[in-house]
Amino acid sequence: MQIEGNFSKPGSLPHLIDTLSQTKRTGVLRFSDNSQTVIIFFKDGQAVYASGPKSQARLGLLLKKRGLISEDNLRMAVTHARQKKVILGQALVDKHLIEPKDLHTEIKALTDRTLEELLHWRSGSFAYEDAPVSLESFYPAKQSVDANRMKKRIANSVRVLPPMPSVIQKAQKVMADPNSSLRRLGEILEKDQGIAARILRLVNSPYYGLTCKVASIERAIVVLGRKTLSEIISMASMSVFANRDYMGYGFTGEEMWWHTIAVGMGAKIIAEKVSPGLAEDAFAAGLIHDAGKLVLDKFVLEEKAEFDRMIANKQLSYEVEKELLGWNHAEIASQICSSWKVPDHMTEAVMHHHKPGNTEHKTLASIVHLADAMAHVCAADLGMPANPYKIDRNAVQLLGLETLEMNHIMNNIQEAVEKARETIQA
Repeated sequence: MQIEGNFSKPGSLPHLIDTLSQTKRTGVLRFSDNSQTVIIFFKDGQAVYASGPKSQARLGLLLKKRGLISEDNLRMAVTHARQKKVILGQALVDKHLIEPKDLHTEIKALTDRTLEELLHWRSGSFAYEDAPVSLESFYPAKQSVDANRMKKRIANSVRVLPPMPSVIQKAQKVMADPNSSLRRLGEILEKDQGIAARILRLVNSPYYGLTCKVASIERAIVVLGRKTLSEIISMASMSVFANRDYMGYGFTGEEMWWHTIAVGMGAKIIAEKVSPGLAEDAFAAGLIHDAGKLVLDKFVLEEKAEFDRMIANKQLSYEVEKELLGWNHAEIASQICSSWKVPDHMTEAVMHHHKPGNTEHKTLASIVHLADAMAHVCAADLGMPANPYKIDRNAVQLLGLETLEMNHIMNNIQEAVEKARETIQA
């Protein structure tokens, strides 16, 4: 069906719209005057989208007015829309800046308002033509091809990430067997000279307070016991963090490694105070809480200018990751935990260490969360990377810690890390 008309005939446009509604037409209705052209798309007789010179700007203003998006986020979405040549709504969904259902509601409201304004035009012409109309083009419910491609690239990077070093896996298996020999454990660990050297440096650090130097893995087990040595092996295994610099995030591998050590030690200290039975799990979860950054760093580097701008505007790093990349480092870390066969309750704590209230394992997640926050607070004194960090007060309340206790724990964490570093960096 094709119909043309002009505004010189009162009532012709309302009659046309009624006809489109009653006959459930799908097509395009164009309005033109000397200054602009506005297009209304109809689907099954309903006006579903308005396109005009200022339609994108009007949508942005409406979303801001409704409190659905901030000025900074809108600016980022507009930039993304221009770069990727997509509509504003698609850019907002790509960047996880708005829930699709909220966006759809506002698009429909703006369309209805635009059509109402067009009914009051006094000059110009209009023309309707049946044509296919895809709602997905105007009401994005999922990310665009480019955004999905980024998410898939990241997911693929997780799948090809090297597994936990086989030396560590074998050592942990031997240590779990009370009947295993010290010689067998020593033989396994000494096959990786880098890990063996780090283990012995940690053993001999002032943190463990030994009066004589330990020169072999076997001797370390005798002096410290299997439980403590297991912790040291875990710390040494996380030296994978120190093997490269993090150009996207802007810190060195050594800085990253020491942050993981600080959070591991801090989580253990907190757990020993509030829930001693979780001390070992808290230590291990603290060590691997940021493992996702191993994967995400190169993708952050691709978006570094925008990443740094958003961080400078006091946005939290894990939220910026989610907006720019579709994943945050905690989500990726949980996938790494799964590939490393980390127990489910620890994997959950790692995944939710920024929002510990979102998991049933709230106590463990809260311990890691608070240890991470404390490590960031004292980062400057320890020469480690720091980002703005929002402490979850519900987590603090759950753990039952007072301000003075938290200050004491933070001092203990700083002291423990400094003692461990004295020998490692000697």
